[in-house]
Amino acid sequence: MATTKKKSKFKLKLRKDASPFDIKKYLTLRNALIILILVVLYIAFPKTSQAIIMIIVLFPITEFSVRTSKYIKDFSIEMLTPFSIFLGYLYGWKWGAFFGVVLGFYMWAQVSIKVKTLISIFLCGVAAYLGQVSAVWFPGNFVTAYLIVITIRNLLGFIMFIPFNTMFNNIAYTISDAFFNTFLMSIVLNVLYRLVMLLPG
Repeated sequence: MATTKKKSKFKLKLRKDASPFDIKKYLTLRNALIILILVVLYIAFPKTSQAIIMIIVLFPITEFSVRTSKYIKDFSIEMLTPFSIFLGYLYGWKWGAFFGVVLGFYMWAQVSIKVKTLISIFLCGVAAYLGQVSAVWFPGNFVTAYLIVITIRNLLGFIMFIPFNTMFNNIAYTISDAFFNTFLMSIVLNVLYRLVMLLPG
């Protein structure tokens, strides 16, 4: 006697009244409490909250630039140093150093760790500290402060990279760094700085 097997069919059905864009389902007491707590924390600790938000936003952008730097030789497009200065200027050297040294080491570890990489990470910490110092000397004038700090960083980098680069490669890297990190990033960061200044707190 032949037996017939019934194949079970599973179909994903949405209720007719269900919608992925239904805002009402997010209007819950739990979500309201979370938002309230975040607002209270922002009011109580505005600078700390801003620093954390900025790091969350800047991390994926910087990680992408670090990964891209692996495939472009003798040309600087990494954003780790500029953002370290930016965070150091606005929120203090500890935030800048955390981003540039701690998170920077993590980013570069995903790509390659060499002596030159360790020097770059160290210089991010120096740049973050100088960023805070420049905020004292040039309050409200971020562009001037940034240009001075990034120039000092580039000169230190040029000297410290001499044992590990040919003179041609060192000069080529410094010139590209001056163009990208000094010129282009000063424009980008100035716009970002003005936006941050609009935030409450």
